[in-house]
Amino acid sequence: MVVVGCGEPELPPLVVGAVRPDRGPAGQSVPVTISGRGFLLDVQVSLLDEQESRLGNIFLAQLNGLPLREVRYRDARHLSAVVPGLLPEGAHSLRLFDARGRSAELADAFVVEPAPWWDGAWGRRRQLIVENAALTEPLDDFPLLVRLEAAWFDYASVAPGGADLRVVAADGLTVLDHELERFDPAGESLLWVRAPRLEIPPASVTLMLYYGNAEAVDDTNPAGVWRNGYQAVYHLETLADSTGRLPDAEDSGATATTGVVGLGRVFDGTDDLVALGEQLPLLGEVGAATLSVWARPTNTTREQYVVAIARGNAGGTIAESRATLGLTAGARVIGGGRSTDNEALRSVTSPGEAVIAGSWYHLAAVIDYGGDRVSLWRDGAALASNPVSFAADATPATPARSGALGAQDNGQGAFFAGQLDEVRVAAVARSTGWLAAEHLSVDPGLVTVGPEETAP
Repeated sequence: MVVVGCGEPELPPLVVGAVRPDRGPAGQSVPVTISGRGFLLDVQVSLLDEQESRLGNIFLAQLNGLPLREVRYRDARHLSAVVPGLLPEGAHSLRLFDARGRSAELADAFVVEPAPWWDGAWGRRRQLIVENAALTEPLDDFPLLVRLEAAWFDYASVAPGGADLRVVAADGLTVLDHELERFDPAGESLLWVRAPRLEIPPASVTLMLYYGNAEAVDDTNPAGVWRNGYQAVYHLETLADSTGRLPDAEDSGATATTGVVGLGRVFDGTDDLVALGEQLPLLGEVGAATLSVWARPTNTTREQYVVAIARGNAGGTIAESRATLGLTAGARVIGGGRSTDNEALRSVTSPGEAVIAGSWYHLAAVIDYGGDRVSLWRDGAALASNPVSFAADATPATPARSGALGAQDNGQGAFFAGQLDEVRVAAVARSTGWLAAEHLSVDPGLVTVGPEETAP
């Protein structure tokens, strides 16, 4: 038998006709439909990422070199895609590529329109683009970290002390609560802002940072940033509690040093600690608690307390925790607590060595009194989650007798050796997605700061 003409059949040309809608506001993702012809379902394609490869994407599409998201075949004449919220204002050309070597381009396919200006008294602004690709669940009232570097941020246009800094929500109207942990025109400033909601892809979130008003009055509101279940937040740049619920903590030997966000504290492992105070309104009448901290241990050969909140006690201070997070002698993470003021500690220890001396880790313990479970986390990933048997579904309505960072609750032993930063105590059981985002918000960061824009 002689076979004639067994080569690949000639493919029709790939043609892009139009994109609808063909415009959208700056900083906002826009679902679009791409119409044309020559879109073949059986094309083996280049894919945007591992997750999308399981969804059967057909084409790799770009607007001025920036990949579109969620590119999908709809039929022989239509694709669907999501235009990301990262494009600068103006017209952008669309390019399509497939694995059979075909390509097509449509000039000026999509126009990014300027977002409305919030207030003409503010002369400058920058987009704060939330990099949400790694988020696994929507998060409400999440504290986002924004870093402003002197190398590229125009401090000369900012009012003294950062009094004119404002963060406006995606609606272009709502001014969001923010805290200025550090303002340093010669270096790095640290801004925390409460994001009303962080969405997961394909949706996006873009906030706007306004400045350039020399007459503005400071309107920072740390308590508004840390209102979603938080009962104590210590940045350790100072010893103030950012929730405003507790008096300033007191250093007992621990000293300021470079942390993961601005300054943290260094502990000698002998007698250094930060005392949180006595008879504290912490974790009373709660069904769950979450302790989280950035820690860099320098000695992993003995038991050490990182965060300890004592149970209620009418007498002297005690080393019996309502909630605690620390390390064992084998470099394992341990966490636990007491649901009543007279039961034994219920705790869980991570399997195997969990930390190495000299490295930074984001550690967290979720103590679920009502759910009879303690879970441990490192760098946003679960280390252990085991059932325990608490005596009650919630802690009693008693104040915590004392609390400490870097030592037992009463400051009498199990001293931590190393550095601590960003300590948080919450009266809720944080979710997997929340703890992962808490880690990512600091390392590598969830916010990209866009280029400066001037008022029209």
